[in-house]
Amino acid sequence: LQIHTTKSGNWFRFRINRQSDPKRQFTIDQDGTLRVAQRLDREDISSYKLIIEAFDAAGNVGTQLVAVYLRDVNDNGPEPYTVPKYCVFPENTPVNQQGTCEIRCTDKDSPRSIPIIPILYCTLDDSPIVSDGDGGNGSMTIRPLVVFDREAANPGKILEIPLILTDRADRTNHASVHVIIGDEVCGNRRTYDISRENSE
Repeated sequence: LQIHTTKSGNWFRFRINRQSDPKRQFTIDQDGTLRVAQRLDREDISSYKLIIEAFDAAGNVGTQLVAVYLRDVNDNGPEPYTVPKYCVFPENTPVNQQGTCEIRCTDKDSPRSIPIIPILYCTLDDSPIVSDGDGGNGSMTIRPLVVFDREAANPGKILEIPLILTDRADRTNHASVHVIIGDEVCGNRRTYDISRENSE
């Protein structure tokens, strides 16, 4: 993009008002050519309103607003999360008395009006849980196969479930969700926190 001034016959220079570009993601040459200086990310900033200033030797300043809109590209893979937020399977509980948790995905690149339909693969070998896909609808249900013991070395208090997630544009992400092996105090379910469980 090139900016021109209508004032001729005088020395002048261009600059970008940095309040309109605080991350210095654009530069402008003294011939008025505006260029991208840093990598742009639509998920960070979707549009810019750059204030271009032209000033002459006498200190007179003219301004021009330049609007820049970023077009989205598929540069993010899906991210998993669990429903409920904390997936807890209590210890010392028969398998047939355990509930289930669901793994779902979000994708920063997907417009809100279009359903996210990622493909999920669980990569955990010899897993104490079983995963059931949702017919390609972008979710996975997990349930225990064994009676858990929080004090056992494997899996311990936290079970990590590694996943491979692929969206409709074949953008792949490797990520994990965590299952808490639940304890019970005086017969009541505790409130769980991943960081606390890892530190116990």
